[in-house]
Amino acid sequence: MKGEREVSAGDRLMVFGFLTVLLGVAAIIGADAVRRDLGRQGDGCPVEGFPVGLSQPKTIGWGTIVQANARLIQKMRDVENGMEAAFPMRNRVFDLLLPAYRSLGASVDKVVPGRDGWLFYEPDLLHLTGPGFLQKAGSSGGTSDPLSGVLDFYRQLQRRGIQLLVLPTPGKPSILPEHLQQGARDTERPLKNPSWDAWVAALRRSGVDVLDVHELLWERKRKDQIPYLRTDTHWTPDAVDAVAEVVAKTVEPRLAGGPMLQMERRSVQVSNRGDIAVMVDRAASRPLHDPETVRIDQILFGGTIVPEDRSARVLLIGDSFSNIYSSDRMGWGEGAGLAEQLAFHLRQPIDRIVHNDAGAVAGRKALAAERTRGRDRLAGKRVVIWQFACRELSFGNWAPVPLEAKNAREASPGFLTPPAGKVLRISGVVSATSTVPTPGSVPYADHLMALHLTGVVSADGSVSDAEALVYVFSMKAHRKTSLASLRSGERVCLDVRPWEEVEDRLGSINRSELEDESLLAAVPCWGEPIGE
Repeated sequence: MKGEREVSAGDRLMVFGFLTVLLGVAAIIGADAVRRDLGRQGDGCPVEGFPVGLSQPKTIGWGTIVQANARLIQKMRDVENGMEAAFPMRNRVFDLLLPAYRSLGASVDKVVPGRDGWLFYEPDLLHLTGPGFLQKAGSSGGTSDPLSGVLDFYRQLQRRGIQLLVLPTPGKPSILPEHLQQGARDTERPLKNPSWDAWVAALRRSGVDVLDVHELLWERKRKDQIPYLRTDTHWTPDAVDAVAEVVAKTVEPRLAGGPMLQMERRSVQVSNRGDIAVMVDRAASRPLHDPETVRIDQILFGGTIVPEDRSARVLLIGDSFSNIYSSDRMGWGEGAGLAEQLAFHLRQPIDRIVHNDAGAVAGRKALAAERTRGRDRLAGKRVVIWQFACRELSFGNWAPVPLEAKNAREASPGFLTPPAGKVLRISGVVSATSTVPTPGSVPYADHLMALHLTGVVSADGSVSDAEALVYVFSMKAHRKTSLASLRSGERVCLDVRPWEEVEDRLGSINRSELEDESLLAAVPCWGEPIGE
């Protein structure tokens, strides 16, 4: 036909080559899917000891290829991130830029250097210098804002006759702006987000108790009692104790008639490198910041560190500001955190649900999950103290979290429940994984991820074709573990035990949950790679 271009042999050859490449890629992806569905275990996941025919070939459909492609893309991203982190010149380049980094206060890996060796966490600054968090929430058109989120939680507690005390914790730049490179030394009041006053006033008008500790911490600074660590995001032991004393005086009227315990204090000196220092030092070829030394006051009952008490009338929900000096995994000692100091001033035991991050939502989700699994952490409570970092007001998840749910056995049939006091060796196929942070991008060293496993079998034959919700380490000491790279469709072998057996020790570590909230009904297990 006139005007049509004749297809040459070269054109045909080029199209054929292009299609060949496409088919080749599809074949590789399909082979990857087969390999994973066949359950290639790799090191630490032996076939020996598991039932014969553990993994049979499955039909490869379009969905399988799409899933394999997603895994391939994620693997490429992981390799890219790993190359970037391991690039030897990265550290050298940072060393050359170090003078400018220190003099200009430039942000590196969310770390902002201040004067005289002070370090700041960038999200704390962005919270103060950004738009009002109420304005930000209003412009999004949603209801998941810090006002509606707190009021929803307050009303749920109120229906059960429980008082809520909200304890937002200011970040370091709010109280110590003079230590910023561009900070004003003549600032007379704490720095706050533009929406702070309106938010506090609205909550108080609705009956919510809000304890504003900005002025308390500011006054301590004026008396040369510096309330924050130099190279860490968190407050000092003295500041924790001062806030705990005020909190105790605030909630004491609701606790009249309770038991009065005789507790004592034991002073201990601890040294550690601040979490912000660790973040920025990862970018350099040598440590740039020395450890800090503080003295903590451990709270003892009967000669040992006072434990949390599930039957206590006070529940503390908090983040890493509650966890520091309480959990030794943070490197600043144990038995001297907010919960322990609060117990000392109240002379009463304290229950607590503490996670190192996501203070806006993690505690509420944990409460809901406990309820779903048949454990009501609000039973017998008179007061709930909700502590979270002020930056959560700008960046946190404030969506309502219903606290009432079905019993776990009704909501999660077919899920594995390991026998108490024993370790069960299992194998299963990964159906879903929770998110894992990039090491160095967050101010905490450890992280737990959640796995949803299907087709679970046990080496002893007691479990067959079950499902499991398993928590595992995804990051230790700022390094990803081998399990962090697991993807949907891969088979994994683990030694598991009931989560509640390790929860007191590991429950406060920052943890990500699966996106499918229906899986919160499943009773979780704790898993470790075989041989560890």
